Amino acid sequence: MSHKIRQVFDRWPIVYFMSMIGTLGKGVSNLPTTMKKTTVLVRSLVSGLFALCLGVTARADNIVEALAERAEFSTLVTAVTEAGLVDALAEAEDITVFAPTNEAFAKIPEDDLTALLGDQEALTALLLYHVAPGAVTYRNLETGPLETLLEGSPVEISSKRYYWGWYRIVSVDEARITGANLRASNGIIHRIDSVLDPGFEPVPTILEIAAGNPDFSILAGLVEDAGFAGALGSDHVNLTVFAPTNAAFEALGEETLSAVAGDVRLLRNILKNHIALGALDSATLGEAGNVKTLLRLNLPVGANDTSATGLGVDGKPIDAADIQATNGIVHVVGEVLVPPAPQSLVDVAAARDDLSTFVTAVTAAELAETFASTRKWPAYTIFAPNNEAFAALPEGVLESLLADPTGALAEVLQLHVVRGRFPASNLSDGQILHTLSGERLTVSVGDDGIRINDAPVAAADLTAENGVLHVMGSVITADVFTIADLVASKSYLSTLGAALDAAGLTAALADPEAELTVFAPINYAFSRLPEGTVESLLEDPSGDLTQILLYHVAGGNLSASDLAEAGSVTTLQGADVEITSKSYRFWGWRTPFRIVRINGQRVIAANVETDNGTVHLLAGVLLPPEE
Repeated sequence: MSHKIRQVFDRWPIVYFMSMIGTLGKGVSNLPTTMKKTTVLVRSLVSGLFALCLGVTARADNIVEALAERAEFSTLVTAVTEAGLVDALAEAEDITVFAPTNEAFAKIPEDDLTALLGDQEALTALLLYHVAPGAVTYRNLETGPLETLLEGSPVEISSKRYYWGWYRIVSVDEARITGANLRASNGIIHRIDSVLDPGFEPVPTILEIAAGNPDFSILAGLVEDAGFAGALGSDHVNLTVFAPTNAAFEALGEETLSAVAGDVRLLRNILKNHIALGALDSATLGEAGNVKTLLRLNLPVGANDTSATGLGVDGKPIDAADIQATNGIVHVVGEVLVPPAPQSLVDVAAARDDLSTFVTAVTAAELAETFASTRKWPAYTIFAPNNEAFAALPEGVLESLLADPTGALAEVLQLHVVRGRFPASNLSDGQILHTLSGERLTVSVGDDGIRINDAPVAAADLTAENGVLHVMGSVITADVFTIADLVASKSYLSTLGAALDAAGLTAALADPEAELTVFAPINYAFSRLPEGTVESLLEDPSGDLTQILLYHVAGGNLSASDLAEAGSVTTLQGADVEITSKSYRFWGWRTPFRIVRINGQRVIAANVETDNGTVHLLAGVLLPPEE
């Protein structure tokens, strides 16, 4: 297609719209007056807009003139002039210029820039490296090599999208395009922030290093099979990769290699053991003495007499070091860094001689299978008593427990297990943990170390795939948590706690043998009483205060459903309280939630369980009936 035909073809939309404007004009005479004025105005606006567009499209400035009009390209124009390329660029058809700004040229040392401008041959080569044949718009710049007018020297285009594809960055070699699609009559100009170097060697990604070296063909294939190609080919994160050669993989044996390739989970674990976060060169590794892999294993790094670099990782030789990638560093290793087989909590416990009694107990209680998984989830934290801890139990207790393995023994063992991972770093003083048996464990952290319900942690942080194990110096006993403990632990029950202390009733609520139901007013409930009432009651605790508090306590361990079913209960004060229960409705729909009221006071939280009863929180204070 000739240049003139292309110009007409490129402008056909304008011709079409201009003909539409003419059509508007022909029809104006047939319209009402108001609509005529509106149509004429629209026609004028459209005509003006398309006249402006036509002026831009028909711009006569060639590439050199377009550059000369912009002050930011004055150094580039000077260079083009010194190289004698003005006529060539002005007369060329359909070219793309990657135009360095004055600031880009300023990055070159002044003496070097002066020398470059004085060397016409070198300057010409440099400038031709900034020009590509064809008018390539920003949208059409795709990752890969792009030929330039400097024969045999393509530039490397890198196009990357961010934020789900909404944001795009295009680079030419190492220069970023900061302004795109500056039009000229014979091509397109893209502004760049650095001067391009014809000697530029693109730095590959880690994935490209593996894929481009035949000695890493097995590694490249396994990376693809494991689904790690995206991560190793991405510039979003820096990684250090210890890359085994083909010979290293072949040394495993064909049968082993096939088994690894056929087990994706195993394959991923092995590859993770060859990858670390961050770009860690050999000097950094040697100074650190170890490296933490993505498998969360700390591999030792140190001198190795059999390696070409004198350095080794996990006892394996590093044969080549510090191969630079755009997204990290590659070190070549002569052997595969095979991680130890994944261990479960049972495996970790069984490997220790001082936990043999614990392992026997777990097996007898039929709990071993629960903790034997090598999956990440579900995860558990086990506080495992050592042999000395079991031996310290009163005579006959251990034998008695073993005689009832799935009953009493299982219950004791479940007291030593909580769900989730709680390494020592995640345990804090006063922290409450809930066991598999539903009991509470209180953590104490002090100068003497970590204690769980006063049982000392003898050895912490034995990690397994499915959790953490802490070796305990004694068997944990249940921590009794009474109604009095609950009141004391909640700031919103501080007024109730003060009243109980004043009336001498705290001890009764602390009795672990009691079975009570308490209707506990929160602080807000007391604040709703007439001003001065609380203070007056506290001044004479043996009078009305005691009777009011006893009116909030009933015998037995009664849940909200028990109360609703009963309709009324007798309090320790002697009088009854009335219980009502009403279904909660939402926009006319009956929901499974119910509103329970005690003597008209709403229960805002029900069924708070303790070891000696149940607490229901109230939004109001209950006042006993007058005699």
